[in-house]
Amino acid sequence: MKYDINEKMLNASELFYYSKQFSGKQMVLVFNTEKDFESLMHDIIMLQSSGINIIVIIKEHKKHYSKLEFFLKLHLSSSLILIEGFSLSNNEFTKIDRNISDSKISILACNTKVDNDNEFFDSITAIISRYSAVKLLLVGIYSPITDSSKLVRRVLIEKLKENEEFLPICKLHNKFQNISIVILPNGSGNIFKEVFTHLGSGTLLTKKIELELRTAEPKDVEDVYYMMLPYIMSKNILPASLEEILNSISSFRLYGSVNAPIASLQIKEHCDAFEIAKVCTLPRYREKGVTQNFISDLISTLDASEKKYVFAVCVSEAAQRMFLSLGFKKVSRKTLPKTWQEKYDFTRSSKAFKLVLK
Repeated sequence: MKYDINEKMLNASELFYYSKQFSGKQMVLVFNTEKDFESLMHDIIMLQSSGINIIVIIKEHKKHYSKLEFFLKLHLSSSLILIEGFSLSNNEFTKIDRNISDSKISILACNTKVDNDNEFFDSITAIISRYSAVKLLLVGIYSPITDSSKLVRRVLIEKLKENEEFLPICKLHNKFQNISIVILPNGSGNIFKEVFTHLGSGTLLTKKIELELRTAEPKDVEDVYYMMLPYIMSKNILPASLEEILNSISSFRLYGSVNAPIASLQIKEHCDAFEIAKVCTLPRYREKGVTQNFISDLISTLDASEKKYVFAVCVSEAAQRMFLSLGFKKVSRKTLPKTWQEKYDFTRSSKAFKLVLK
């Protein structure tokens, strides 16, 4: 197998980026069963190694937690806290406080069976509130949310409220503004993928947000870069370094909420035309009309200019279909501006699309 050091470095840089983002922050991981916990033990160790504070909750009641005991022996920087019926007392909170101070993982398990979901989620709510958790990951608590056998990557809380099963988590979600709640499948690597990559691996629960178009700033450089990274590695867009992005940051546009961009692109000027390049969208927001709305909103801002048209050149078939859906017409690359042609590698299997501005 060929060892590609550049690819390894790119993957590592993404890991370090997210490690830095979450270092010192609190995450709560909730597992339905000990078996769910076992499938993600290595992921949990990775989280702690990155300086993330972790509280683990296991809902299942067992007389003997064999896999959990193995983890505690293997991983000494963790501590088991047994709870009566999952009603947290000051004594349990004091133990958690001490573990956080000692950089230990608190693992909460029940020494009696939990029958009341509302009480269970009330305890999770109390933990999130006390420790200002930034992420709540639920593994096995709910079945994966799918549509036509395909995992749904993002779902609106308003839609979940229609199903009584989800009412406790909807109630919890409404109490907090700055927490990310994700329903994850079990299986090694899923927590890692959710926390340390742009890809994610589960279903994000979200409220409806107003998406805004804005010009990128120097503080956005790393967000732009890591949003682009999967596209670069799949060769759908040409590479760009952090330095190149920083030097041209004012040409990038972001789409999303103020502090959480979900899509980016670059707009370049060529004599009488604009070029839309490096279009990237977070996986959870693809196929949701987000990218189309992003580009549509952008074009509305370009119509007032003196340029005659806007064009895009892309390799991805999905991107090609999207531009056609927005009214772009397929054209020969040889009809595009000379300034663009002089720098382009025509051996790339790309296609060009053009839209006349109003």
